[in-house]
Amino acid sequence: LVPEMSITRNAATLPMVTEASAGDVFGFSFDVFETGPSIAPAFNISFEDNVDSNLAISLGSATCTPAVCDAFTISPDMTQLFGSIGRLNPGDRVVVTYTASVVAGVTPADTINDVGVARMRYYARSKFSSPSPKMSAMAAADMGLLKTVLDPTVSFALVGTSINSGAGGAATDVVAEEFIVMETTVSVPEVTTSLSVSFTFSSVSANLLLEQEDAHMVASNGVVTDVNNHVNGTVGLVTTLSFGTISNADGNGNRDVVVQFRFVVRSTDGGTIRGSQVTIGSSMVFTGGSATAASAVTLTLAEATLEHSLTMTSATTSLDAGDAVMFTVDVNHVA
Repeated sequence: LVPEMSITRNAATLPMVTEASAGDVFGFSFDVFETGPSIAPAFNISFEDNVDSNLAISLGSATCTPAVCDAFTISPDMTQLFGSIGRLNPGDRVVVTYTASVVAGVTPADTINDVGVARMRYYARSKFSSPSPKMSAMAAADMGLLKTVLDPTVSFALVGTSINSGAGGAATDVVAEEFIVMETTVSVPEVTTSLSVSFTFSSVSANLLLEQEDAHMVASNGVVTDVNNHVNGTVGLVTTLSFGTISNADGNGNRDVVVQFRFVVRSTDGGTIRGSQVTIGSSMVFTGGSATAASAVTLTLAEATLEHSLTMTSATTSLDAGDAVMFTVDVNHVA
């Protein structure tokens, strides 16, 4: 009887994250087993395994338990592991383990899949003995999707206005003719992605005129790299700021890109716009997806309402030429 061999891939060890990003480590292993029933050993056993193209195998992580494996090698693209064992006796089992990390260029559109198919070849006799049939075995433990890659996230808020509304209302009460500043914060995980941020007006009252200023980046934590120049444009009620491609390297953690947008509200006909409203929201488009900030901001025009009265304060109503007449004017801000 010739020896019989089996090779079985085990479940992958996944990083303790919901979604993956550059540098996250996945663990892989497979068993090489001399199953018998022959009492003859197997010789010159070679094996290989492969990983997703978004992973890179760490050659130094490859181990063999017990330590009977010859030196390991990996393919130039770091997605295939190769190794060999000189001899296995009946009943011997060897466990091969290694790790692979998510590559730096991973994008939010990517997935990490278990694409490995462990392969093995062996001989029934030593290469120093007479020639014998070359035997082979193959086993796959494809777990399918292992992890998806993290997407950027977006938040949105009213920063402030150029003057105090003075209306005693909420922070979203604003006065016409003043600058209003909105801010979008994009949190970029350790990925490489295209990115653009948009500001969109909606529910605009008919008597309002919106004069939009440029959107511009105000902060990036000094880590997120802007590859292209920012391109800013306005079409109708939407202003978009494009960043081209940005990247956040492994080890940085999430980093923020902060964008501010400034605009002015005016009256279209010079009439009253008190109580008119305008809603503004923010969204982004990135490689493989898009996202909208959880809540838009509705602004209410809070023009002041004033009342005034005129009172004569002279002691008498009978006047001669040259008498001085005193009046008092009271101006009250009533709403």
